[in-house]
Amino acid sequence: IDDVIARGMAKDPDERPASASELILEARRALGTLPAADTAPRRTSADPAGGVTATRRAPVVDPGMISAGSATRVGGVTPPAAPTRSSTPAAEPAPAVATGASRTPLIAVAVLAAVIAAAVGIVAGKKSTSKGVSASSFSSSASVGDLQLSFPTSWQRSATAPSIPGLTFAQPLALAPAGGSPSLAAGMVSAQGPTLLPASLLAKLPSTPTGTAVRIGSVEGLSYSGLSVAGVSGPLTLYVIPTSAGVATVACLAPGVPAPKASCEQVADTLRVSGATVYPLGASHSYAASLSRALTSLQSSRTGAQARLAGAKTVAAQARALSTLAGLYSSAAHAVSALSPSPQVADFNGRIVSALSGLAGDYTRAAAAVRHTSAGNYRAASRAIGSGSSTLTSAIAALTRAGYAVG
Repeated sequence: IDDVIARGMAKDPDERPASASELILEARRALGTLPAADTAPRRTSADPAGGVTATRRAPVVDPGMISAGSATRVGGVTPPAAPTRSSTPAAEPAPAVATGASRTPLIAVAVLAAVIAAAVGIVAGKKSTSKGVSASSFSSSASVGDLQLSFPTSWQRSATAPSIPGLTFAQPLALAPAGGSPSLAAGMVSAQGPTLLPASLLAKLPSTPTGTAVRIGSVEGLSYSGLSVAGVSGPLTLYVIPTSAGVATVACLAPGVPAPKASCEQVADTLRVSGATVYPLGASHSYAASLSRALTSLQSSRTGAQARLAGAKTVAAQARALSTLAGLYSSAAHAVSALSPSPQVADFNGRIVSALSGLAGDYTRAAAAVRHTSAGNYRAASRAIGSGSSTLTSAIAALTRAGYAVG
């Protein structure tokens, strides 16, 4: 195990394992907790949309309302003006399934903790400071909103932030070497999706870039280097961190080019976030658990309401059951909208909320159609419920592209 740790902390990046996961697998083999022939771990890779997908599966999120390929229909309702009784049952959601627990012995876990500490050096090594310069020695600092950066006395704060087409900072902080033009801009940016880049910026790039997971200060984020943006002289490097206040973003307009006593990259590495929650990259176990609870609650309550709907013998009873279903979907939409997802999955969460709210409205219209004995309106509401269920299925399935195991 000493050899494994030594390799993980090697000064030469080329002598280190290619990833933290690979280092941990080597440690497990050294401890005898993993067969020597075990295959290498999957590397973090770009998903079809160009973002970074998580290599670990989060707790399974209950897909909620409908099984793939089927449509939920209103069952057991016969409006007085519609003599045909529908008996097609609504599809039931599959229960959430927890991922298996690790069987690694406790003594191995203790040693792996040391290996993980070394593995952090691998990630940080992708964005290391230049030799002879320590970011901790920077004596000046500046803050804006929830962000703070440290920089050497040879740098100064600039009154004007550089213009980067497609990238709009809230309360921008601009820094530059003394006597030079601003080479760093930082601030919160409004962005959602796996890339953590705003759609306005992505539209100006020739292709969707792939982010590299790096350690920025004490937190994890994504790095995009060598971006070519029209209107920006030279390559652009971005560091982005998902937070509850938006995406903390640092832009380096002259990355890797040493300025007096420091480079933009080194200053970016001093970024600190305070007053806002920093989310982990990729799949969040806490978000998955909260979403699963909301959908599981809807599932269990919906089963009883559908049973009452199927057994209703009067218009009033049918309308009450449909209204109950509308209320359940509305409550679920409220519960999911109250979650605090990372910007990486905020768009997916919004789509789920929209689908749940739409179904609540569809069931409300179905109840009104039954009360008014309107067969035409009831059929339209039934079709909308089927379409809304498919929309909800698609919204939940989209979470798989963000690294969530959706059953």
